[in-house]
Amino acid sequence: MKRKNLLLLFLNLLPHLAFWLAGAFGRVRLGAYLGLGLCLLAGGLTVPVRKNIPPIALFNLLFFLIAAASSLLMGKDLERRLPNLMAGEYAVLLIMAAYTLLEGRPLLLDFAGRDYPESMAYNPLFRSTYLTLTWLWSLFFGAGLGLSLYSLFFIRGTLARTLPSVASAGGLALLASFTLSLVLFMPGITGRRLLAASPLQGGWDPAPLDAGRSLRDSEFDVIVVGGGVSGMACASLLAKGGAKVLLVEQNRRLGGCCAAVSREGYSLNLGPTMFTGAGQGGSLRLLLEGLGLTDRVPLARPSLGVIAEDLALRVPEKAESFMEKLAGRFPGSEEELFLFLAHLRSFRGEINDRKEPGLPVLIENLEDFNEQFYAYPISSKWHNLSASDMLREYFGSSRSRPLYDMFSGMLFPVGGDPSAISAYDAACLLKDLLIEGCAFPVGGLKQFIGMLDDSCRALGAAVLTGNRVENIMLKETSEGPSIVGVKLEDGSQFRTGIVVLACSPLQLGEGLLPPGGVSGKYIKRLSGMGLSPSFFVLFLGIKGELEMPDRVFLTARKPRRVRTGNTYLELRHLTISLLSRQDPSLAPPGSHLLIAWVPVWGSNYPSFADETGRRGLEETMALAVKQELRRLVPHLDERIAFQEKITPYHLNKLTSGPSGAAFGFLPSREQHLFQRPDIRTPLRNLYLASSWSRYGIGLEGAVVNATLTARHIMRGLAGPPGALLRQEEPLL
Repeated sequence: MKRKNLLLLFLNLLPHLAFWLAGAFGRVRLGAYLGLGLCLLAGGLTVPVRKNIPPIALFNLLFFLIAAASSLLMGKDLERRLPNLMAGEYAVLLIMAAYTLLEGRPLLLDFAGRDYPESMAYNPLFRSTYLTLTWLWSLFFGAGLGLSLYSLFFIRGTLARTLPSVASAGGLALLASFTLSLVLFMPGITGRRLLAASPLQGGWDPAPLDAGRSLRDSEFDVIVVGGGVSGMACASLLAKGGAKVLLVEQNRRLGGCCAAVSREGYSLNLGPTMFTGAGQGGSLRLLLEGLGLTDRVPLARPSLGVIAEDLALRVPEKAESFMEKLAGRFPGSEEELFLFLAHLRSFRGEINDRKEPGLPVLIENLEDFNEQFYAYPISSKWHNLSASDMLREYFGSSRSRPLYDMFSGMLFPVGGDPSAISAYDAACLLKDLLIEGCAFPVGGLKQFIGMLDDSCRALGAAVLTGNRVENIMLKETSEGPSIVGVKLEDGSQFRTGIVVLACSPLQLGEGLLPPGGVSGKYIKRLSGMGLSPSFFVLFLGIKGELEMPDRVFLTARKPRRVRTGNTYLELRHLTISLLSRQDPSLAPPGSHLLIAWVPVWGSNYPSFADETGRRGLEETMALAVKQELRRLVPHLDERIAFQEKITPYHLNKLTSGPSGAAFGFLPSREQHLFQRPDIRTPLRNLYLASSWSRYGIGLEGAVVNATLTARHIMRGLAGPPGALLRQEEPLL
C-alpha cells in the first residue's frame, strides 16, 4: 500500500528540521531562507496531490515568511534571537494542530488516513489512533514552545541556541519514526483484532458426534432452548441434517415474540408485522425454500407510507419514483436523494456479493480483511458510522431536515432514533423498505409459526412446551467444563453434549449455568451491553374501510410526553400497520385491524412492570396513540369496535428479554457486528442462536444466526454417508 500522503506530511515538517539544524550551527538566517524554500517546495508538491491546501502548508508559509522577513530586517542580530523565533514557530504549529482538531480533521488522519481507502479511515481503531498521534504531535509542539521560552528567559550564550534546536531535531526524528512505524503496521493490527473475534478463528470446534448412533429417549445430539423463530429454524436445520434434536420452550405455544393470538375474530400479531430478508436471496426466503415451506407460507408485499410534519406520501414500489416525489416536495434536494439511493443500491450489491447466499461475508484471513475495504467500500464505511452520521451526510442541511426526520422515522428497531443504530443496520432496513421490498405472511404470524412448528416436528425434532430449562449441567474434564445435559423446572433431565440458546444470553448470568461455567469477564461483558427498546402495541378493530397504506411511518408534529414514574416517555415516532386489507382473515368481515407500535426504552420499563399502576399507564398510552391516529382515520372513536394492548411487560414474559427488549442488544455503532456476542460462547458446544447474537437483529438476524449455528454444529457431526449435507453444499 502506498504511503504518499504520509511522506507529504513529513515533507511539510522538513523545513522545520532544516531550520533547527541550521540554528544549532549558528546559521539562523540560512535556516530561515532554506526553510522558506523547502516550505514552497512541500506546498507545491502537496496541493496538486491533495486537491486542497492543508492547514500545515498555510501555517508553515506564514511562519517562514515572517522568519525570512526578519532575517532581512535584523541581519546578523537574528542569530541570537533564535529562541524568540522558535517560540513563535512552535506557537504557530500548536495553533495549527488545535485548528485541525477543532475542525474534525486531525493532522495525522488528514494526511496518513488518505493512504487508505476512505472506508478504512472510518474504522474506530484507525480514527482513535490517528487522533492520539495528533495529540502526541500537539504535546511535542507544546513542549517545544515551553523549552524555547525557557531558553529565552533562563539560558544565555551558545547553549540557549543549541539546546532547543538539538532537542527539537531529536524529538522530531523520534516522533516521526514512531508515527511511521505505527501507521505502517496499522492494517495488520486492526486485522488481527478483527480476526480474533471472527467465528472462523480461535480453534473453537464442536466435538464430533455420531449422528447415526442409537440414543435413549432422554438422550439427544443437540438441545435447543427457546421456541422462537431462531430456535425452530436451528432445530429444523439440524434435524434435516440427521441430528436428534430436542426443542424446549417455556411457554405453552411456540413463537416467542412472534406468537399470535385470536380475540373476537381478530388475529393479533404480538411481534413483528413486517419481515425483512424475504426478497430474492434473502435469508428468510432461503430458509423457507430449504424447509419446503415457500408455497405453504405465501408472502405479500405491503404498501408503505410516510408522514412527517406536513409531508404525507405513499411510497411507490420503485425507489426512483419515491425519490422523484420527494425531490418535487423539497426543491434543491434531488442530487442528495439520488446519491443516497445510488449508495443504497451499491450497498445492496456489496452485501449480496457473498460466498453463500443469505449469509454475511465471513472474514477468514488478513488478506480478506484488507480486501473488504477495497471490494466493499460503502458497507465497510457504514460499519463504523451511526445512522445519524450516515443520514447527515446526505440530509444535513436545514433545508433537508424534514428528509432526515422522515428516514429516521423508518428505523423502527430503535423507534426512529438514528443515533442509536449503526449505519450498516439502518442501510439494511432502508434497502429492504425502498428497494428489495418487505413482506408479511398471509394468514398472519399464527399461520407462519404453525408452519414452522409443523416442519420442525415433521423433520424429526422433539418439541417440549410449557417447561423451562432450569440449568445446563456440566462436568469437569481435563479440557475444562463440558456440557452433559439440561435440567428442566419439573425436575426432568435430558442428556446432550451440545446446547443452543435461542433466547437471551443474559440468562447465563442468572443461574442457567453453574458458577464457573463461563468466565466472569464474559458475563460482565454481556450484562454491560445496552438493550434495544421494547414496544407498546395498540390493536384497534375499525369498522368500515380505511384509506391508508398497509404500513405507515408516522412522525408526530409535536412529541407527546407520558409520565412513567420518574421519567417521561416521548411519543415521537409511531409505526402503524393495516394488513387486513390484503389479508381479510386477520379481521371479521366489514372490519379492519389497525396496529400501532410505540418504542419504549428500558428506563421507562419499571412503570409497565408495576402491577398497581400498569392499567392506568396503559390507558394513558392508548389515549395518546389514538390522538395521533386521528390524523389518519376520520371519526376514529366512533369506529372502534375492538381494542387490545400489549406492553413491554408482556413482551418480557414472552421472551424473557430484560425490559422486554424487542431486538436484543441495541444495534448501535458501538455494539455492531464484532462488538456483539459470537454464536459461540467460551464454553465449548454452547451456542447463541438468536437476534441477540452477532449477525443481525430482528427476525432476519435471528434466522441468520440460527443458520450459522446449525452450520457450525453440523461440521462436527459424523454420521452414515448421506445423513448430512455435504459441507460444500449450501446449508439452506
